[in-house]
Amino acid sequence: MSKGEKLEKLYPVYLTKDELLSFEEALWDKSTVLDVIAHDLLEKKEKGKAHKAKERSVYFERLAGKVGLPLDEIYKAEYATTTDNKTTKENA
Repeated sequence: MSKGEKLEKLYPVYLTKDELLSFEEALWDKSTVLDVIAHDLLEKKEKGKAHKAKERSVYFERLAGKVGLPLDEIYKAEYATTTDNKTTKENA
């Protein structure tokens, strides 16, 4: 934790794999839309608003990454199971 950051309380959220996928996709979509808005505002010479939109875009990208971590673990476990099954069949 860097200087000046406060310790925030964490809350558990229980989602199915499909819900995690939907949530991650929604966060990426929001990030993308904010990035497009930021570029549009820059073209209109509204640097302050563009900067805020870009900051929010990055924030939602990071949230999507956090949501993606459990999905990565799920995919690794599924891949390991699939690989183990193939190896067992090939050695039989």
